[in-house]
Amino acid sequence: MQADTASVRLTKPISLSARMKQEEKRKLLAQKAEYHYLMSELFGAQQQLQTALNNFGYLSEPKAVDVCIFQMQTAQSQYDNILRRIKALGYQPRDFKDQFSTQTPMFK
Repeated sequence: MQADTASVRLTKPISLSARMKQEEKRKLLAQKAEYHYLMSELFGAQQQLQTALNNFGYLSEPKAVDVCIFQMQTAQSQYDNILRRIKALGYQPRDFKDQFSTQTPMFK
């Protein structure tokens, strides 16, 4: 049986520079997607830290205070780690201030 020539599509071969441009676009899109994901994670860590800070003022039991301090340290560590990852991508988080970073430690 002969192949129907009308149904066969001939595609133009993609040049090397076009392939490189496509690959660059894919990398850029992946980087932007990771940035947006990390920014949402950064926002979540910031909210956890703020919640722990708000709760700290209402606690009186020593064990509850210790748990709250641990939660604040954990949230601050997560925030710093996510912020480092964002900066490693070459971005600066515009929407969030670097107020909880390790450069200005909350705990002394």
